[in-house]
Amino acid sequence: MEFDQQGNLLRHWGGKDGDGYQWPASNHGLQIDGKGNIWIGGNGGANDGHILKFTQDGKFLLQVGIKKQGLGPDSNAHGPFLHGGEGLARQQERTRRIVADGYGNKRVAVVDMDTGKIKRYWGAYGNKPDDAAAAAAPRYTPGSTPSQQFRGPVHCADPSSDGLIYVCDRTSDRLQVFTRDGKFVKEVFVEPDSLGDGSTWDTAFSKDRAAEISLRRRRPQSEAAHLRPRVDDRAHQLSARAATTPASSTRCTASRWTRRATSTRRRPTRAGACSDLSTKRLAPVTKKMQGTVWPTTRDSVTNPIT
Repeated sequence: MEFDQQGNLLRHWGGKDGDGYQWPASNHGLQIDGKGNIWIGGNGGANDGHILKFTQDGKFLLQVGIKKQGLGPDSNAHGPFLHGGEGLARQQERTRRIVADGYGNKRVAVVDMDTGKIKRYWGAYGNKPDDAAAAAAPRYTPGSTPSQQFRGPVHCADPSSDGLIYVCDRTSDRLQVFTRDGKFVKEVFVEPDSLGDGSTWDTAFSKDRAAEISLRRRRPQSEAAHLRPRVDDRAHQLSARAATTPASSTRCTASRWTRRATSTRRRPTRAGACSDLSTKRLAPVTKKMQGTVWPTTRDSVTNPIT
């Protein structure tokens, strides 16, 4: 669905199989490439092993992988097979797209945008993915030895303007940073005492080269977006918990910077919606379980940064 700045629906398409393609059982992840084409991922249980490419008018262009009942992980597949492609990152180069192939598989994959061929891939720390080791890994425990494999979901894989790729290993509460060739650079833990669905859901980079947004979920129906320097662990809060209040959000799965603000979209479960958040609502994170920090003046709500 495409909306204008006032929230009016402009056009829509999809939702079912078409000529030459299979619509995901659960569409999850959407990106527009440098040519204006739309890429859609899926994470429908053991069904979705593919991503789709369309024009903005809904004309089908390419399917990478398959949709098939009973798919299992194969994180070392070289053919056009993806299993749970959530993060369809902005293109690495004009002919490459980075995919967080991380609900069934546990890897980052680089896909040729024209042919759908997987050019390269890697796991945690740049290791070769090992599905058996990932399945046998114990549940994440704060303070434990970090897993040498992604626990997953591998929920984002976003390239920054400084040539690095930031990868969300969600239920390990960590971001791992790589070069564009998959060489491991560093690791940052975000709210490392988070359990359940984990803390690192997405990243989105501002035009300020020193900052990023890291979306996290601390406990069921409790979410926040943190603004943090790219290579530091300090954070400022942008929005916070529980969808019972207008300044809050639930089940945030992705965010993007716009010219005016950060636009955060929510999953269609839990009454999904899109929220446009002004950076004037920033407040320091001073304690755990802080909750929503309300604006102190009406101006900070009604007159966002332009």
